[in-house]
Amino acid sequence: MSKLVIILLAVMMIQANGSPDQPEEECLEIENVSLEESLTITHTKIPKFEDQTNKKLTCFAACMMEQMNITNGCSYQYELGKQHVIGRKMNNKDFVDALDICKDSAQGKERCECGYNVYKCITDYFISLEGKGSYKP
Repeated sequence: MSKLVIILLAVMMIQANGSPDQPEEECLEIENVSLEESLTITHTKIPKFEDQTNKKLTCFAACMMEQMNITNGCSYQYELGKQHVIGRKMNNKDFVDALDICKDSAQGKERCECGYNVYKCITDYFISLEGKGSYKP
């Protein structure tokens, strides 16, 4: 897996937020996650939710999805997420396609699991594009 794809996705998430604050900083505080801990989810292989031993990291991923208005708890907000992407001049066809493909991924028993599953789905989509040579950051 390429670290570049994960980093780019994180940067896109940061840019999608309409507030002046950085969403990753807000999520670090909300979820009580250190910057070093957050890097493990953006710089290493993303595990399945069941394999994730640190719930703080799953909640951090969920928070990032909420900051982009892609999820609200276990509710997937395709149109609102798409509006954020377009409104922040991130009208990246690949990102909009990922939102469409991942529309059924907000599955789980609670907010952190649902948001994490969406985060993983979007990340997996970008990794698959990179593997096909069709994604160019």
